[in-house]
Amino acid sequence: MLDVPVSEQVLRRSGSSFAMAFRLLPPDERAAMTAFYAYCREIDDVVDLAEDLPSARRGVEAWKREIDLVDAGRAATPLGREVQATVGAFTVGTEPLRLVLEGVRRDLEVTRYETFDELYGYCYHVASAVGQYICAVLGADSEAVRRYAELTGVAVQLTNVLRDVAEDGARGRIYLPLEDMRKFGVREQDVLRARGSERLVALMRFEAVRARELYVMADGILDPHWNRTLYFARALSGIYRDLLDLLEEREFGLQGVAVRLSARRKLSVILRYRLRSLVPSRTALLERRV
Repeated sequence: MLDVPVSEQVLRRSGSSFAMAFRLLPPDERAAMTAFYAYCREIDDVVDLAEDLPSARRGVEAWKREIDLVDAGRAATPLGREVQATVGAFTVGTEPLRLVLEGVRRDLEVTRYETFDELYGYCYHVASAVGQYICAVLGADSEAVRRYAELTGVAVQLTNVLRDVAEDGARGRIYLPLEDMRKFGVREQDVLRARGSERLVALMRFEAVRARELYVMADGILDPHWNRTLYFARALSGIYRDLLDLLEEREFGLQGVAVRLSARRKLSVILRYRLRSLVPSRTALLERRV
């Protein structure tokens, strides 16, 4: 059984409700998810909690070297060794780790995205790579599964963008595509200050439609026979779809009240998808009859 005490401490300190969700997984899968969560959390903190830009860059470079060591089977840090053990156990490889790290590095250099295509590339690094890792740990690998992970990851990150406009604005970052802002007559200052104008809300509803289209496209790509294997990945997607609905209902929190799903609601979504995964799909039943 995989042992990830450092990762578990990071997860516990974070207060994330996903700690409860991870308990629904078998022990080794839970350990792998916990280690990857801890890694993502640590590199996020390298950027967000650094005293200055040079310190943040040094932190990113230090993790780049550590991932090289993980690749060579010689991780030097306690968290690196736990990540190394989980990567090895599930033959995931370090590509998802590198993609996420590159995405985090971009946050040090890029604070604006001109087009949605540019934003898509960023979302792919920081979120689709996470989806690829999750699917691999759950034992699913095919071209369709990888595409599912890509589309779902971008949709999830776009949902995060809509949730975190005020928080990102406080750091001087705007993830909403500039070309879309111009179309809706939204100024940078409106986004940085998260002013709840009709134009900004209309822009965010437009981006929410994009996110929903990506969720639907992802569902259409995935064959029903993956439902049981990937129930946890699908449940995480379901959580963010519920969050997107709540964000739009509450005008994206632009009135100064943060929009978050409760831990209870997240757990109910996960249990719902788990129950669905235990019911044979209509396609599978037809194949069985034939």
